[in-house]
Amino acid sequence: MSQLRTKHDELIRKRHPHFQFEFEAYHANDPLRTLRRSMLSATRDSRPRVLHIAHSYEGGGGTEKHIHDLETALSDRFVSVAVAPHDDLKLYHRDLACGSWSYASAGWPLTTCNVPASDDVWEGLLREIKPDLVHFHHLLNHPLTLLAKLVGTGIPVIVSLHDYYYLCPDYTLQHCPGVHACDTCFPERFKGPAEYQRLRRALLGDSLRQAAVIVSPSRAARDLVRQVYPDLPIRVIPHGIRHIPPVIRKAGEKIRFGMIGNVTQVKGAEVILKAWPLVTHNDEAELHVYGASSSLDYIRCFEELGIYYHGPYREADLSRILSQIDVGILPSQQPETFCYALAEFFAGGVPVVGSDYGNLADQIHEGVNGLKVPRDDPRAWADAISSLIQDSTLREQIAQGVRPPDSIDDMASKYAALYHEILSHRNAARAARGGTVLTAEPAQLNSLPA
Repeated sequence: MSQLRTKHDELIRKRHPHFQFEFEAYHANDPLRTLRRSMLSATRDSRPRVLHIAHSYEGGGGTEKHIHDLETALSDRFVSVAVAPHDDLKLYHRDLACGSWSYASAGWPLTTCNVPASDDVWEGLLREIKPDLVHFHHLLNHPLTLLAKLVGTGIPVIVSLHDYYYLCPDYTLQHCPGVHACDTCFPERFKGPAEYQRLRRALLGDSLRQAAVIVSPSRAARDLVRQVYPDLPIRVIPHGIRHIPPVIRKAGEKIRFGMIGNVTQVKGAEVILKAWPLVTHNDEAELHVYGASSSLDYIRCFEELGIYYHGPYREADLSRILSQIDVGILPSQQPETFCYALAEFFAGGVPVVGSDYGNLADQIHEGVNGLKVPRDDPRAWADAISSLIQDSTLREQIAQGVRPPDSIDDMASKYAALYHEILSHRNAARAARGGTVLTAEPAQLNSLPA
């Protein structure tokens, strides 16, 4: 098949030298975008319409993956559209762009609270889409008042906590000395007044309190957010995992440790580079690293230490990769709100040595399905890995203790129930008002607090 495709590609290049350029130009111009937008606006589909709002839709991060999974899994019950800023503010339906609006940057980290021109964009968008429900996934790249203005329209809004942006511009909290240490940390970290952070939290806290529901993918994230906003009612719905084909694991000559996901400092690359040379009997083990890295220094260090770096991988490769790993390694330096890599390891039956921090600390049960290690202590990481090399009984014990995570269908059924619950409350309130539609006219955005 590959030879036939190569032959056909050569034939196309010979007959149509500009084919690739014209092909890419056609997709860049996207002549059907206007038609898709008109069809979306004109549809009389009886299913409730959900508008997903995020900081990004085209990237490969966890938030984007979660939105795509929800849209696909709930497509038989809800009409889903999504909006995210990519240069312009873009509207998506079924993974295809079908509209765009000029959108002023709100800046970061000292994000602008109010951009009047953006209000005009949202008024027109809401009028055109007419959502029954807004699922707000991320405020990054938007004005800080956007959430407050949306909840003020009367359209029910669900807020998902994918990270800690409502607590701090450093949404991973990687460098956070404590969520109540902002008076000293904020001026040093972001070169701005601490008063900005206090006002930011006051604004976002009030916005969150007006949401119909707040959802966290883990208890750990919920509890950390409540340290700042203790009165917030937050429900926990774990993310679901896309299907991974059955993993058939064959024993290797050595104990195979593995890391999957982006290879960055925040994911613990530097800690593991310091820990691996300290591992006892590491000649009886291998460490394999899978994932994209923009750091040539990391790649060079892997090679020098005898760590196998395999580079980026496709989701379709996960089953094969997991079949070649006996124990997962997740030295995350941030308090993970969920961690897809952990769920994927568990889905493949792989126990994990992970940071005793964030959701990893909640999901890894010591000696049951893995081991927990202080996140930034290379000696402790080396000791934990060494203990598993030397103790086959412990390795077998934690492998037997792994349980599969929720599937996408599990997650989708919980969100479907939540969406219907919120819409039922809206309909009941509407009936109590004699059938009056609760959703405010989008023009009221301009009259809400800035």
